[in-house]
Amino acid sequence: MKSIQIEKFGGPEVLVYKDVEIKKPGPKEVLIKNLSIGLNFIDVYHRTGLYPIPLPSGIGLEACGVIEEVGSEVNLFKVGDRVTHASMPIGAYSEKQIMPEEKLVSVPDGVSDEVASCITLKGITAEYLLHRAYPLKKGDKVLYHAAAGGLGQILCPWANALGAQVIGTVGSKAKEEIAKKNGCHHVINYTEKNFVEEVEKIVGKNSIDVVYDGVGIKTFKGSIETLKIRGMMVAFGNASGYVDTIDVKKDINAKGLFFTRPSIAHYTVTREELVESAKKVFDAILSAKFKVDISKKYSLQDSEKDGSLRYVGSVLTKNDKQLRHSLAFEGTRAITFAHILKWKTFPLTAIATELLKLGKKSLGCEVEIEFSVNLYKDKKPNFNILQIKPMSNIMVDLENKSLEKDSIFSRSNHSLGNGSFNDLRDLIIVRDETFLITKSHEIAREIASLNKRFSKSEHYIICGPGRWGSTDHWMGIPVTWDQISRAKVFIEVGRDDLPIEPSFGSHFFQNITSLNKGYFTIDQKSKSDFMNYEWLSENDIVKKYDYIDHYKFSEPLIVRIDGTSGLGIIQKPSNRYNQLMDESKSSGI
Repeated sequence: MKSIQIEKFGGPEVLVYKDVEIKKPGPKEVLIKNLSIGLNFIDVYHRTGLYPIPLPSGIGLEACGVIEEVGSEVNLFKVGDRVTHASMPIGAYSEKQIMPEEKLVSVPDGVSDEVASCITLKGITAEYLLHRAYPLKKGDKVLYHAAAGGLGQILCPWANALGAQVIGTVGSKAKEEIAKKNGCHHVINYTEKNFVEEVEKIVGKNSIDVVYDGVGIKTFKGSIETLKIRGMMVAFGNASGYVDTIDVKKDINAKGLFFTRPSIAHYTVTREELVESAKKVFDAILSAKFKVDISKKYSLQDSEKDGSLRYVGSVLTKNDKQLRHSLAFEGTRAITFAHILKWKTFPLTAIATELLKLGKKSLGCEVEIEFSVNLYKDKKPNFNILQIKPMSNIMVDLENKSLEKDSIFSRSNHSLGNGSFNDLRDLIIVRDETFLITKSHEIAREIASLNKRFSKSEHYIICGPGRWGSTDHWMGIPVTWDQISRAKVFIEVGRDDLPIEPSFGSHFFQNITSLNKGYFTIDQKSKSDFMNYEWLSENDIVKKYDYIDHYKFSEPLIVRIDGTSGLGIIQKPSNRYNQLMDESKSSGI
C-alpha cells in the first residue's frame, strides 16, 4: 500500500511517498479504501512538530472512503458503506487506512467524496464554534479572522445564514473578494488598516458579541479590544503563534469577558456528539447554508511528481544504511544536492564561479552573490541572480576583545553590518510602557515626523519592539524606508507578546547593505542579548512624544559590529575605545 510518511519533523521535504504494510483491522476497527483525502492546517502542525506526534508516522486526519473489511465486533457499519472521519489515529494520506468504528460517520447521498473529505474537520469545527462554544443568535455581531481561509469560507456564510452580522479580516486584496463572496458583510484588510479602528467605525466601540480567532498572537490583543462587556473570546487556533500568557485582570476582567480555547476533541467527546455535529454539517450543505468550493486536487504521489527531487535527492538505503545518489533505492529520502554538486546535472558551480569573478572585476573587491535556481521536470532549469554585494575588506574583531557589561548599552549576537559608527549622539526609542500593537501606525507617523527634522548629514540610532518596516503591523512598526531614512543603526527588540526569531534578514535588507547601516536583533530568549534600560533612564530626554523618547548625548554612542561573528555592541559615551575605525573606511555588510 502506498502512503505518505514522515520520519522527522520539518518542511514539505520530509514527506516521503513509499510502500507500507497495512495490518488486518481489530475487533472494533474497519479497513477503509480512501477515495478522497482532505488537507488541513493541523497537518502542517504535525509535520513541523508544533503538535508533536510519535515518529515515524503517517500524516493527515481527514478522508472519505469505502469500507473494505470490518472487524469481528463491528456493528455500526458494513462492507461497502461510504464513511468519513476527521480524527486520530493519524495517517489519512494513504491509499487505505484502519480506523476505529466509533470515529466514523456515514456520508449521505448528495454529498460527494471530495466534499466529504474536506468538510468533516472544518465543518464540525464550524458547527461547534457557531452552535456550542458560543450559540450564535440572530443579530449578533461577529468578528472572524482569516475570513478567506478554508474554515472561514464555511463559518462566515453559515453565520450569515443564522442571522449574524459578520465582519471578516483578511491579508490581501485577492482575499477580500473571497471573503465578500462567502458571506462577510464587511471585510477589513489588516495589512492596510488597523482592524480595531475599522471595527469601531462599522459597529461602534466595544460592540462585538463574539470573536472567532484562529490566528493567535497577532490578533489576540486587538480582538479583546473590540469585544463588548460580557463578550466572548473564542480562541481556537494559532496560525501566527500560540497565545501562552493571558493577563486576566487586563484582558478578561476589565470587561467581564468570557474566554475559551476549544478544540474539536472537546466537542466530540462521545459518539453521539460526533454524529449529531456531522449531521448538522451535512444538513447545512444540502440546504445550501454554505457552499464548498474545492480549488485544487492532487494525486497521492504528487509529493514528488514535479520531478525536481531528482536533482537534489538521495536515499539512505534500508538494508545496508548506505547513502545512494539515486531515487531508485528503497529507504529514507534525503536532500543532498549530490546530482548538482557531484554529477553536475546542473552547472551550478561553474555559473557561481564565473559570477564571483565578474563581480570582483566590476566592484573591485570580493563579492557575495545571492541566487535562486528553478528546477523543472519537462524543461531546462534556470538560474536567477537576486543580488551581488561587496564583501567587507576591513573587519572588526569583537570576539577577542575584553568587554565589560557595565560599559555597554546594548549587545546583540545577531547583528548585520561591519565596522564602527563613531558619531551617533541621538537615540530615538519607542517607550515600552506606551507601546500598543494597535497603535503601531500612529507610532510610525510620529517617527516619520521626527525623522524629517534630521538633516542629510545627521543620523541617529532607532530602537523599538518587533520588526521595523513589516507590512504586517502585528509584527512590529510598519514604517516605510523614507520615514526612518536618517537612522544609521536599527535595533529590533523582542518581547513575550511580540517575539522575534533572530535572523539575518530585514524588510530593508537592500537599503541596509547598500547604504552601510547597522542592524541589531535583541532576542528576548537570549541570555547574552540585552538593552541597558536602567542606564538609559539616568540620562535626560531631549523631547518626550506620545510614544517615543528622543535622547541626545554630549559624547557619541559607539557602535561596533563584527561582520564575521555577527556580534554587535553599542558602548556608552564615556567608555570609548582608544583606537576607533573611521566609518568611511568600512565597506558595510
